[in-house]
Amino acid sequence: MIKNIGILGFGYMGKAIAKGVTEAHADCNIFVYDKSKQKTENLFSSNIEKTSSCKELFTSANTIIFAVKPQDIDKTLEEINLFSSEIKIFGKNIISVIAGKSISLLAQKIKTNNICRFMPNIAAQSRYSTTAVSFHEKADEEFKNNAVLIAESIGKAFVIPEKQIAAFTALSGSAIAFVFQFIHALAMGGVKTGISYDDSLKISAEVLKGAYETLKDTGKKPMDLVTAVSSPAGTTIEGLSALEEKAFNSTVIDAVSASFNRAIEIENSLG
Repeated sequence: MIKNIGILGFGYMGKAIAKGVTEAHADCNIFVYDKSKQKTENLFSSNIEKTSSCKELFTSANTIIFAVKPQDIDKTLEEINLFSSEIKIFGKNIISVIAGKSISLLAQKIKTNNICRFMPNIAAQSRYSTTAVSFHEKADEEFKNNAVLIAESIGKAFVIPEKQIAAFTALSGSAIAFVFQFIHALAMGGVKTGISYDDSLKISAEVLKGAYETLKDTGKKPMDLVTAVSSPAGTTIEGLSALEEKAFNSTVIDAVSASFNRAIEIENSLG
């Protein structure tokens, strides 16, 4: 069971996780610490308690979520090392949402096998994140189960090998921006054909939601549904032809590939 969680770094993602966990697990106590006191001034749940230091956070919780910026992790690990002899550090459960920092690096610094990485996306704030979860090869089952529960509190969890993190980053973390861009483009198409932007945006978002629900409910492949919608000499095939002329499919594939390549660069540069 999830009882006490510490969140180190209370920026956008730290707050999103805290919100999701408190809503999904009402009996869970969350302790937070951020070097910026302003970020922990307005806590939105009675189950969330701010701590005065990184040391106090580690003392208060057994599962620690690292949500600091990548450029701050080395300094944070140095700080943890200073008090590691005073309190039990090596038995802690560690969850990292830090891009580019490997499980092996954290295991080397903190000396525990119960380590995993989360790769959520911006939808975590509304509890619809698509989150990758990758574990240390020797992590125990209880920790794995609890980590997945935490990931599911902000959306859908996918347990994958760490070697797939970069690909997942491209397909989820970056590609959600492509989806936002596509919705905006649809809405602008609506404007061009005479509907206000606000109305077009609402319609486009509902179309996307309907497409997802149809895929889920029917179990059909996307191209089967594309074919079903496309009547001979109809409106849909005309639009699809226009997309094909602009290399829509190839462009999307190239965008995911470009994001993947950059994710690999970041993984290799940060370790």
